[in-house]
Amino acid sequence: MGIIKKIEKLQHSFFWGDSQDKKKVHLVNWDLVCKSKKNDGLCIRRMLDKNKSLLAKWIWHFGCEANSLWKKILCVKYGVEPSKLSWNWSSKVETSPFMNNVRSLFE
Repeated sequence: MGIIKKIEKLQHSFFWGDSQDKKKVHLVNWDLVCKSKKNDGLCIRRMLDKNKSLLAKWIWHFGCEANSLWKKILCVKYGVEPSKLSWNWSSKVETSPFMNNVRSLFE
């Protein structure tokens, strides 16, 4: 089970008041809970959507911050051309879970 699924499971259990030995009846569908307040939901964000938005923000910062130290370190570590937003998909990048998540945003 991936980390996002584990976090969402904890989120569900907390919200519904479940415990390991006792499950409660869920009177509302989780999809409704995640809807915005103006759509009669509680505006609880899905972890996968939040993760994708944070990865997109990270990519945006990567493109905007030309001389930041963290960008230089990542460029050296993953073989990224600093002046471009294209990756040289070396074996380091292909085996990195973080970089695979970033790449999945474009697929």
